[in-house]
Amino acid sequence: MRNRLLATALAALFAAACSSSASAPPTLVAPDVEATIAAAVSATVAARPGATSAPTPTLRPTAARTVARSPTATPTATRSKPILIRYSSKTVDGLGAYFVEGRGFRYTFTPKTGYVYLLVDLEIENSEYDSLSVSGSRFSVVVDSVKYDDSFASYTLSAPLPSVKVLKGGIVRGSVAFEVPSNVSQAGYLITYESYSWESYSANDIEWQRR
Repeated sequence: MRNRLLATALAALFAAACSSSASAPPTLVAPDVEATIAAAVSATVAARPGATSAPTPTLRPTAARTVARSPTATPTATRSKPILIRYSSKTVDGLGAYFVEGRGFRYTFTPKTGYVYLLVDLEIENSEYDSLSVSGSRFSVVVDSVKYDDSFASYTLSAPLPSVKVLKGGIVRGSVAFEVPSNVSQAGYLITYESYSWESYSANDIEWQRR
């Protein structure tokens, strides 16, 4: 039934087109003719008993696509020098007793008036040289342009820096005590390492990192 009604509408439209001027050149179906056809089809369908107009199609929203990106790698800090020394420090007013076994000698270290003990914890890593000499006597601190050597009070520490040779790839840890002016916390200090002229390394080969 629906096809018959559609055919009737198209036949009526064709008859109207044929009655137009014969001199007019043939043309493609114009947009207004397409609109006329569509209107005729809609009217024909609407004329059917109980017919309802076709629902207007609606666009469905397209879901957004997320592309996972790899996080940018954080550049790793590179070693600029073959010897790495990490250090931290604290000050104390006195240290424990030093006992010489077999001689009965016992001595408690206390700094002189106006001074404190600066305890420096060291971690020394040798990544290049065949051997690196390490001991407390190799280190000094400078406070207010005055240089201070290590103190004998280092022997009372629980983990004093040992006198060893650190081979390539090795790490050694230990502490050194220095007797320095009590204003070191305000003045600050500079720690140094001393090498000998015949050794292949020097202080210029050390990278210092404060912890």
